[in-house]
Amino acid sequence: MTLDLKLKVGENCIFGINCDSKFCSPNLKVCAENAESIIKPAQIKDSMARNFITSGGVCAAPYAEAYSCLTAANGEPLEEWDQTKCGCHEE
Repeated sequence: MTLDLKLKVGENCIFGINCDSKFCSPNLKVCAENAESIIKPAQIKDSMARNFITSGGVCAAPYAEAYSCLTAANGEPLEEWDQTKCGCHEE
């Protein structure tokens, strides 16, 4: 038996496939409803990630290298995915 547990809005993620919604914020690295959703600090479950929301996010430059930092609409990482190019904090 395989459990297919997906993360809820505000939980830490890496890819959209980790989330119920199939969307992981490329800047905050938490699950969101969609790309237009506004994530409020109170919705972020992890206290360290919550602190990053006021300092520009977990990954400061995900749109500078879109093919390296973003995922496809189905939540899967693109072939060129490389988080080291996204300006992410190591924590």
